[in-house]
Amino acid sequence: MNRTNLVLLVVFLIVFSIWFATKPSADESQGVVAARMFPDLNKEAVDAIEVSGGWKGSTYQYVRSVDGWVLASGGGFPVTTEAARDFIEAVASIRKDNLVGTSAELAEITRTGDQGRTVRLYRGDEVVAEFVVGKRPEGDWQAFFLRGKEVEGEDLPDIFRTKTLTDEEAAKPSSGDPMMGARGSQAFDWAQYVDEVFKWTKTQIWNLDDGEIQALKLVRPGDAFNVDLAREEEDKWALTEPGKEPARADSSAVESITSQLAYLAFEEVVGASNDPEAREMYGLDDPVITLIITLKKKIEKPAPKEGEEEKKEGEEEEKKETEPEYKIIKRIISVGSKVKMPRSIDDESGEIKEEELYAVTVSGDLDDPTKGSFIFLVNDYKIGPLKKPLEDLRLKEEEPKDDEPEDGEPQDGEPQDGEPTDDEPKDSEPKNDDPKDDEPKEATPKDETPKEDEPSDEPKKEEPTEPGR
Repeated sequence: MNRTNLVLLVVFLIVFSIWFATKPSADESQGVVAARMFPDLNKEAVDAIEVSGGWKGSTYQYVRSVDGWVLASGGGFPVTTEAARDFIEAVASIRKDNLVGTSAELAEITRTGDQGRTVRLYRGDEVVAEFVVGKRPEGDWQAFFLRGKEVEGEDLPDIFRTKTLTDEEAAKPSSGDPMMGARGSQAFDWAQYVDEVFKWTKTQIWNLDDGEIQALKLVRPGDAFNVDLAREEEDKWALTEPGKEPARADSSAVESITSQLAYLAFEEVVGASNDPEAREMYGLDDPVITLIITLKKKIEKPAPKEGEEEKKEGEEEEKKETEPEYKIIKRIISVGSKVKMPRSIDDESGEIKEEELYAVTVSGDLDDPTKGSFIFLVNDYKIGPLKKPLEDLRLKEEEPKDDEPEDGEPQDGEPQDGEPTDDEPKDSEPKNDDPKDDEPKEATPKDETPKEDEPSDEPKKEEPTEPGR
């Protein structure tokens, strides 16, 4: 076999492998129910879940505790029992549908090799289930490539192209009836559970209403930045610099800060805020930014008991709404170091996109006090406005518009310096040397009637007197 034929054969095998890996199999098209990957899994006995490795790199360890499930790798941050239950149920529901193959080349194509995310379920120290989550097949958003556990000394594990349907979802029709409001079966979305934490817990730190932020104290030790911002009116702010009297601030610049702080959410939880090693790792012993927020929070009153607000029969007097009561509270955001983390991977090209995140802790009067016990990673666009230079916060003098004259410049229609007015002859007017133009011309009659007091050049004609006048 010559070199050209060998190259063509290799290309053909690669193309055929990709086609074979992405095509529906006879099992899927004929509705054959395949065997479960973990038929003996005791779902109630699972007490830990670990997701690690692959393109993401980070490790998530979820552990069952006395009070419920927690993210142990995140300092014990609480996660929902429902998320852990759904995940374990999905693992138990995996079926060996649509066998793709076993080769290392297919593992790379389906991302079930080194770039895949490895899932392990534990009962105590024993691993009771292990597999690798790959990517979605092209054109099928509900299916995933899954690969069994690789055992040293044994053949490479099988790779399956499968839709994971729990028993509840499998009982539904494959497609819903919108007219009847029925939803079709939905396969388990492995990517949302193995690549992120948002499916496991609420990532919101707080959510403020407009106008609740009354003042900000922004400190950046690195550039000796220490300013106070105070709300004067709904859309006006005062800026106080050290050793200076308060001055008007650029409201748009301040609102670019408050708008990002109103809704604060995290992307990752990386440790406990009282863990010395974690604090040092993420630069929180010496924060690069400290922000003290003063809030005006409405005091929520308990709902009135039944019958307390009922009017007496025949009473026409209207109820007077009581004025709401407010309290002033403070919250503190401490910002540590910036880290880069892989956030997504392109299924076609395999390109990994990174995102810049900041380590953050919060403290003070929080709606959820437990949020003060952890170190979060927050998006750069949330922290970015806190890095504004002082010049951006100062109110700038409005520059004159292009069509507006500066002080000292004549307005439109006004004579320039040295330019004659309409009453003065203009030296610049051209002289006419044509003698004909010097001859007197007949005056053009005007429509205006001369006033009685002004003499007229024409002889006055006597008007006939009408009888009786």
